[in-house]
Amino acid sequence: METISLQIHVEEGIDNFKDFEEELIKALRQEIVLVIGRYLESLDEEWSNRFEQEHLDYHYCGRVSRVIRFYYGELRIKRRRYRCKGKRDIYPLDRFLPSGILSEKLNTIAIELSTEIPYARSSRLVREILGVTLSGKGIWRLVQRRGLEERAVQESERVRIFEGARDSYPQDWQRHEEPQQPVYIELDGTMVASRESDEERFEVKSGIMYRDIQRIGKTRYRLMDKTVYSSADNSVVFSERFYAFCRSHGLPNHGARIFISDGAGWLRTSAEYVFPQAQKRLDLYHLKKACSKVLSEDEMGIVSQMIYDSSTEELIETIHTMLQSKELTFQEQTDLLTYLSQNQDSMNYSMDARNGSGGIEKNIGIHIGRRCKRQGMSWTHEGINNLLALRDKKLNQLWGETSKKYEHLR
Repeated sequence: METISLQIHVEEGIDNFKDFEEELIKALRQEIVLVIGRYLESLDEEWSNRFEQEHLDYHYCGRVSRVIRFYYGELRIKRRRYRCKGKRDIYPLDRFLPSGILSEKLNTIAIELSTEIPYARSSRLVREILGVTLSGKGIWRLVQRRGLEERAVQESERVRIFEGARDSYPQDWQRHEEPQQPVYIELDGTMVASRESDEERFEVKSGIMYRDIQRIGKTRYRLMDKTVYSSADNSVVFSERFYAFCRSHGLPNHGARIFISDGAGWLRTSAEYVFPQAQKRLDLYHLKKACSKVLSEDEMGIVSQMIYDSSTEELIETIHTMLQSKELTFQEQTDLLTYLSQNQDSMNYSMDARNGSGGIEKNIGIHIGRRCKRQGMSWTHEGINNLLALRDKKLNQLWGETSKKYEHLR
């Protein structure tokens, strides 16, 4: 075990805790940087001596400095270099040091911040709290690199299923003594400002998967085992990647699935493409909203009752009859009747079932709105995809831990 001792010297005469704290933090950082520098020098000497004994064909060729930024500050270390003709230079200490200029801890902190707040503000917080200079552009590059890596993993799952025809996962062989809760799937999209030259805005699509809903307070409910996936890809690519994401996060190939959406065209197409066996359900709020644009309050009362008591065909026929008595434009009538006709197979409701897609709408506000739709923000497709890949990953880990916390309520 290696013992590292610190000696902290604080100026005398400080008469308030604020100044004392700032002086202590400053002194602590300086001392830690010095101590770590000495430790790395001794480690470099030890590992270099061992390298010389094991690799006689290499010869010592001076020292080369390198900067490392880590939790306590910035350190410049000169490490020994060894050369051999026809081979790459070797720095024995580099086996110990981080692969880049930033330590993994600092990388993690920068990514954690940037998935919640703008890059420039993340840079300021890193500097103010840790005393480390890390530019907003540098954090952006880090997010782009790590986001691309995460998306590559997601793409490999998509290719595995849709190009390699290998849609088989461990959960498919699990057997349960008790009936399992249905898996709920909700999709929706939201518009964000674009930095692309050929468009003002573009749609970011988002999907969630969860098992059930637990009441955790008087008016509070939680979606259990919830996971989220978001991207600005086109509807086909998004659908394939979302399905692959769900499969890699535990969605079995058997059992009940309930697909809830607001009935938009791409959502219906997505449901039929990747979740053909799922029970489709049109969000009840959006159904009533579409009808209330042209129907009176009394007529909406009749519709609300028929939603549960009558067949879908009877409901649509009743609405059609109501429209005939109104002075509506042809377009107004057509829009509503087309919407109802296209979602006719998704309008089977019961009082005790989950009939709304409030989960995905709230999720979009949390997941996309809070980070990507602040005043003055605009995005490229690639930039927002890389950021959301990391934000997805972080929130899924957090929600997984939270679901375990409320496991006793099941």
